[in-house]
Amino acid sequence: GTWYQLKEMREFFSTVRSEDPGAQWLIVTGRPDPRLAKELEGLDPSAYQVQMLPHEMVPDALRTAAASLCFISPVSSKLACCPTKIGESLACGVPVVISEGVGDCDRLIERERVGVVVRPGSSEAYRAGVVALRGLLAEGPAVAERCRRVAAEYFDLEQGVTKYLDLYRQLVCPGVAG
Repeated sequence: GTWYQLKEMREFFSTVRSEDPGAQWLIVTGRPDPRLAKELEGLDPSAYQVQMLPHEMVPDALRTAAASLCFISPVSSKLACCPTKIGESLACGVPVVISEGVGDCDRLIERERVGVVVRPGSSEAYRAGVVALRGLLAEGPAVAERCRRVAAEYFDLEQGVTKYLDLYRQLVCPGVAG
């Protein structure tokens, strides 16, 4: 979608690739994005793959990843959001590399140690992000288990519905418990 910072994600991946020449970038999309071809110019075509997948096939693709990359444009409408991709990735046991300033995701990711927060735009920040990611991935199965636990705790649909319903009841009928 248009909120993703494709140029910055390509730059981050290029940093990953410079330190790990075998790294592969799987870009999963639900529909063609004409910006992709332009943003992928200059990358070795064998370094990446673009797959158009229906929503129900995304978890299978995510499970093949070492990490998920999600840089979102830091605009006011994104200050109170959480991209679905973050919860999906964590539920699949995949740590995330995200840009700062998207909802409270950066605080959650850092506090729970389920990914890396990067300030896009600087090669130093990208290198630091790659080093931090490498350290996180070195934890092996422990990080995947932590990701799944955080997804269940913070992104479970049933718990979310219950919490919202309780909140709405408190707003409509203060003092009445659900």
